[in-house]
Amino acid sequence: MVEVADIEQIAESVKRFTLVPVDAGTVLPFHPGAHVETCIGTRNVVLRRHYSLCSDADETRFYQIAVSKSKTSRGGSRYWHEQVIVGQRLEVSVPVNHLSLSRTARHHLFVAGGIGITPFISMMLALRRQGQSFELHMAAKSALACPFYDWLSGTFPGQVHFYFSTEGCRLTPNLLQDQLLGTHLYVCGPPGMMKEFRDCARAIGYPKQSVHMEAFTASQGGDNHPFRAFLEKQGRWVDVPGHQTLLAALREADVNVPSSCEVGGCGTCMVGVIDGDVDHRDFYLTGEEQAQGREILCCVSRAKKDRLVLDL
Repeated sequence: MVEVADIEQIAESVKRFTLVPVDAGTVLPFHPGAHVETCIGTRNVVLRRHYSLCSDADETRFYQIAVSKSKTSRGGSRYWHEQVIVGQRLEVSVPVNHLSLSRTARHHLFVAGGIGITPFISMMLALRRQGQSFELHMAAKSALACPFYDWLSGTFPGQVHFYFSTEGCRLTPNLLQDQLLGTHLYVCGPPGMMKEFRDCARAIGYPKQSVHMEAFTASQGGDNHPFRAFLEKQGRWVDVPGHQTLLAALREADVNVPSSCEVGGCGTCMVGVIDGDVDHRDFYLTGEEQAQGREILCCVSRAKKDRLVLDL
């Protein structure tokens, strides 16, 4: 349990929340790049949302998260911006890492779109303490809409590069071309930007283990039509309605498929495909792996047609 100690507007549509422990003197430690699951809402509606910790990993007195108010909010960001107040108590999970710093990278290249900067803040602070090489390239609508603009400019002079669409600047994967051998790429932002950078990195020849993605929302892909999944090993069918993910349908059918991020970024829920065409909506498989169609990430991807045969 934590209490909201401070709320600060740090950019257009972005607020930063400082959360302090209620019953303990210090917060649980976390590794740079970690996030927490928050539980907010009323007695009738409970919303669980994941937010990256944007405070220093060496800070033990509080956590900080930043929330961008989305125009298409399903309640989470709107609730944080319109309902959460100083003094309110909230439930948060223990910190979890799906995105971690490479210990072998010669150079760390961060690419952020808007609120996608949040997991990188603790990572860059850690790298600066360690004296390691890194740089950030960040896209936003404008300086006023850019989260942490002043702080980033003052804290990491010469290492941060901004691209504002109102000034006609676009962040493109061209910057991947002339990086040092041993560079690791970290990308967090809108699905389209993440796919563009991932595909370019793979085309240039970045090893798969050198490309790190953090997705907060799943790619929307095409039409969510209903389909059927045949479980080859069990000899039975599972119906997947248009409003439901394959992962959720499998769980309702008592099929235990492990998962973690549930936005197509980690590969935990991947299962084999024996037959059928897959509508891939993940950020994990390479373009070549998606074209082969031998695996599917159940949390986001679906059947292109009316059925799939799974190795389950």
